[in-house]
Amino acid sequence: EAMTAEALACRLALDQPGRGELVERQVALMLKKLPEWDPSGRTNDMYYWFHGTRALNRLGAERSLGPWRAAMHRAALDSQRSARGDHAAGSWDPLDPWGPIGGRVYATALMCLSLET
Repeated sequence: EAMTAEALACRLALDQPGRGELVERQVALMLKKLPEWDPSGRTNDMYYWFHGTRALNRLGAERSLGPWRAAMHRAALDSQRSARGDHAAGSWDPLDPWGPIGGRVYATALMCLSLET
């Protein structure tokens, strides 16, 4: 899913057509796997969520963007650290395949960028 979302985001950033069978298949694949926070981290993929958000936002298809945006907001807001006095308050735990490499900064940056987009 991550590479599909990234490919679509790149295609659209390069002003390639945002329609056709390939684009429809890419969007359909992404809509089958909407962002959903898993506290165990097994199914989280912040890299995918970021590129998926970018791609669907650029595509501007509200029928696709609406469900994605709702799922992304739910995943992000449900998982943000909020305990007062916690040094990590306001950040996200790096619970995805790249979390051990990128750490809390990676996780927080991608989640903030996804929400901002």
